[in-house]
Amino acid sequence: MRADFYYIPDENHLHFACRIAQKAFENNHQVYIHVSSDAEADELNKLLWTFQQNSFVPHGLLGDYKDDPPPIEIGAGDKPEHHDDVLINLSLDMPHFAQGFKRVLEVIANNNNGNTQANHRKKRYQDAQFEIHEHDLRQ
Repeated sequence: MRADFYYIPDENHLHFACRIAQKAFENNHQVYIHVSSDAEADELNKLLWTFQQNSFVPHGLLGDYKDDPPPIEIGAGDKPEHHDDVLINLSLDMPHFAQGFKRVLEVIANNNNGNTQANHRKKRYQDAQFEIHEHDLRQ
């Protein structure tokens, strides 16, 4: 298992999540995006339709497509039934189901709270035997 920490220059973590979800989809990965609340899930769901003018990223909210889920699902709190490939975590804690994924992508905003929370999550991933990779995109 692998956990990648992306340290981004601004606090627009939702837009960055859209970009990495699109890239994962283009590389034939199934993606679950875990957010902190239903409101954030709705916001990200809308943003995935509009973040790039000439692209389509097939996605939906967790549970909306039980029989034929899209390659990218968004949810808060629940463990996805159909995804175990890539987890993009936008919540403040390591999801209890993270070990069920092959790869976890953590998006860290450039602020004190984001960095502090990231250090706690990194320790939890290390304790869970994840291979940690860090990507500093703040420059």
